[in-house]
Amino acid sequence: MRCPRRSRRLSDFRRFRVSARDRGPLLTYLQDALERCGCTLLRVSPPNEAPFRLTFEAPDGERMGILAYAFLANARATRNRPCDEHRFQLKYGSKDGQLHELWQDPFQLYTTLLFGINPERGVFVGADRWRRFTWNGSWPGCPALPNGFDSRRRGVRISGCRWHGRDWEQRKERLGAGNNGPYWLAKIAYNRDRDRRDDALLANLGWRVVRFWETDVLKDPEGAANRGAVIVAP
Repeated sequence: MRCPRRSRRLSDFRRFRVSARDRGPLLTYLQDALERCGCTLLRVSPPNEAPFRLTFEAPDGERMGILAYAFLANARATRNRPCDEHRFQLKYGSKDGQLHELWQDPFQLYTTLLFGINPERGVFVGADRWRRFTWNGSWPGCPALPNGFDSRRRGVRISGCRWHGRDWEQRKERLGAGNNGPYWLAKIAYNRDRDRRDDALLANLGWRVVRFWETDVLKDPEGAANRGAVIVAP
């Protein structure tokens, strides 16, 4: 497999027919892991179709997606290798000898993962797909995944309108009048303060960060992708 070109739609990734008996445990592993973290699964692709596509709602209400190129990892004993080392083989479809692209969501709504899983041992072995830049977990914005960040310290982030308080003055009135109003007012006010704080800290580290609102991206995804490309261009 090779590094992807920018895909233009959320559904144009190549699909492969796989054995539900063999791949099903990998999909179950992913589902169980998300649910143990408090996520609510919204949509899960069938186990006989790869890569797996999962959409879910995180405990804080954010909706996210994963496109998982998942393979079975094994730890068979190998001479001169650590006894607990896991490895996996990339193998989908027929042996056509061609390179196949890993799909990358141009709108940064889905995160693409390439990894091996050993369901019996509960081991997850990840692989870096194409990124030249590794997100430092100690930087502002973690543990949230970065959207469209690159090695030149320029990037785009997409914020959910509800959870990050778009049109906050109007939204405040509606939330305050609803069920558990004080809780939601405090939660979203905190999210807004955190966003401003993270943006300021990233700017001090030399980052140029621009945020898009989720509904703007959904209404005009291609326009948002083009604007984002201009922002992060050299």
